[in-house]
Amino acid sequence: MSLYEIDLNSNFKFNSQSPFLSEKDFSKFYKLNNLNKKNWTSQSKKYLDCLLDNSWLNVDKDFLITSNTSNWTEKFENLKKIISIDLLKAYEEHFDENFPNKKYTYLFGQNQNTKLYPNWQLFYIGLSKQSTDEYSKSKFKKELDNFWKISEIMYKEYLIKYSYDLVNNDELFDLLSVYRKNTFPDSSNLVSYLKCLLKLHFSFYENEQYKLMWNLESTYILCAISILMDTHSLTYTNIVAQVNKNRYGNRQTDLNDIYIDLPTYLKGNKQKNMYLNPSIVQIFSNVFNENINQDILIEILHRKEKNLEVLNSIVELTERFYANKRSESTVLSITIGLVLSIEVFIKEKSKSEENYLFSHIENVLNDSNQKLLKQYHKFPKNATGDEFFNAYSKLIDKPDSLEKYFMLYKHARNYLAHSKIEFDRFFYENNHRIIGNVINSILIVLYYLEKKKPQ
Repeated sequence: MSLYEIDLNSNFKFNSQSPFLSEKDFSKFYKLNNLNKKNWTSQSKKYLDCLLDNSWLNVDKDFLITSNTSNWTEKFENLKKIISIDLLKAYEEHFDENFPNKKYTYLFGQNQNTKLYPNWQLFYIGLSKQSTDEYSKSKFKKELDNFWKISEIMYKEYLIKYSYDLVNNDELFDLLSVYRKNTFPDSSNLVSYLKCLLKLHFSFYENEQYKLMWNLESTYILCAISILMDTHSLTYTNIVAQVNKNRYGNRQTDLNDIYIDLPTYLKGNKQKNMYLNPSIVQIFSNVFNENINQDILIEILHRKEKNLEVLNSIVELTERFYANKRSESTVLSITIGLVLSIEVFIKEKSKSEENYLFSHIENVLNDSNQKLLKQYHKFPKNATGDEFFNAYSKLIDKPDSLEKYFMLYKHARNYLAHSKIEFDRFFYENNHRIIGNVINSILIVLYYLEKKKPQ
């Protein structure tokens, strides 16, 4: 089942959380994923203890909190250490009495007063509650080492993603790439693990545990595919062929039902999608005054892994425009998340020390037409209703330029963050005119940031 075929309240999702959950968060997701209609209790804890002995971390309350120092250099160096080491091995060594040299105190603290649960434990609990054990709990336990490894990688991705104040994120991603290669040096083990995940996914689907199914595909399955493609340079077609080889009959979810290979999707949906259709390609050529085609755009926009979440969100948003059932809350949450993520990318490239987004845009566009940029920056403050839509439409009608699209992005960001949103006007009127230009602006900003040389 694809990402956008499941239309449920998004509060059950934990893909944007740290994979190491506090007891409070674990209790919340335990209930929201329909594992128990009652709250997390002491009896629930005993139940989990019986299922998975020693499958959690007992740590100091400030486990891996890198923001407890205001020193930029110290924070960055701590992150580099965290990304480069095997956390579970370091944890075991730190609290092992046979290792008197406590060199990981900066990670785990001095005390074991907080219990953290890896989120994959929710999958095991869900499996144990099934009336039939198609997947096999014993098979799950055999894969615990891989679950730990993937949860560590996702945790490090989470740290980098939410450390946008550290402008040297590219160095952190490079370190993570090395760590992933060292963790999974052989692709065959990861392919085997992915097949097990697809079997587990099918088991959740068959038992109508749809929330767990969605969480599994948006976390561990997605991460495994990403490592195979980015670290081992396997094509998506190659991955599909390998997971289908000696597959578990019909009791394994088809990977094509879960994952969208963006280049394949885009080339097969040129007219339907709002992402890189022919008219958008022409806009790129106008803005950058270059002969740009779709293949060039795909290559540049997909150059870095951190962009894929943005691009996948655009694909999901596009699909929802053509869905039979319209979910306003889901469309809005996707759009706001999408817009705010681009702000992070702009600040990563900027050298400005100001808090205002426009100051960062000015810094990033230091070689552009600053007079035109300031002209387009003039916009009714806290505009809503007709005032916003009239001003925004006038800006859309201006000739294509980099300055125009950066300001279309900024004004849309402010509207979504601070105003009461008129849903139909923003998303559906005039053949998606407003949201279409917001998406264009996001893609143009992303493309520009990818091509811009470091200052």
